[in-house]
Amino acid sequence: MPTGQDSSGGGGGGGPRPTGERWLSDRIAALFTRRVFLVVMGIYGGLHLALTRAESLIKEDMGVTKLRLIDGKLTYTPTELGFFLTQLGDAGRDSYRLYLALEAPFAVISSLLFSFVLGSLAKALAVAETELDDAIERRHLATGTPPPKRRAKPHLNEARAVLLYVLPVLVALVDVGENVVLVGLSYDHAEVTAAARRFDSIWQASPLGSRADLVAWAALLAGHVTHAKWMAMRTAAAVSALSMLSGWLRVAVHRLYSGEPIFGGQKPVMAKVVSKPKGLSRGSELAAADARGGETLGRVNNKKKKRRHFE
Repeated sequence: MPTGQDSSGGGGGGGPRPTGERWLSDRIAALFTRRVFLVVMGIYGGLHLALTRAESLIKEDMGVTKLRLIDGKLTYTPTELGFFLTQLGDAGRDSYRLYLALEAPFAVISSLLFSFVLGSLAKALAVAETELDDAIERRHLATGTPPPKRRAKPHLNEARAVLLYVLPVLVALVDVGENVVLVGLSYDHAEVTAAARRFDSIWQASPLGSRADLVAWAALLAGHVTHAKWMAMRTAAAVSALSMLSGWLRVAVHRLYSGEPIFGGQKPVMAKVVSKPKGLSRGSELAAADARGGETLGRVNNKKKKRRHFE
């Protein structure tokens, strides 16, 4: 994936050292090499198989065929959490702890994969938008009209890339925090429901009081953390989709209108349907050739050529 300008120090004409958002974006991009991506993909596959096995163990311990884990809900109350942990049983709680222990690194690995994909798309979009603005500027300068204001701001493009690199990791950290709280509460499942009934909100409980107060505070916290996790996932997905869609749609529309390939190296899409701008048609090229002194373009009429020869 592109890494921008050379940021190494020393002489030799390596170009200016990038700073700010460009420097941070290049440093993050340098971490996501192809080898690292393949290694992360292998770890992701192994953890996914392990999570599937751990979930099947929970079902076997509970004697059910279908199971919805508590952290799969948008939110839940301490009473629902206590009922779920009690329903698991001793063996089920052990399997659930194993599941949570595996899900924490799985969330981190998944976030790295999403960061790699989103960051690569953001870097490619920054290059495409810059090339598009350069082409628009050249067209206006060729026709003698003032070019419009450039829409691709380098610092904003790099900031967008950094944001898309970081967003999945932040969501993963929330997921890891949720798992830590649930693992701790699984050891005090008998006290979760009773302790949480003493308080109506997390602001009334205190983690610095008795053990019952700590359990009640953690049970109330778990529901808020799970809710924050799902909201963070949806927000990150919406921000990523909107930022990518708005940029790539602008590039695609301009390339489609000009008859250029939407994807580099591919055959132009709808090149025969989209009309060229004035001054770039075949007729204009022929007229320009006649003005240069009769330079011929295209096919030659051999019948007329032979007739002139015999005359």
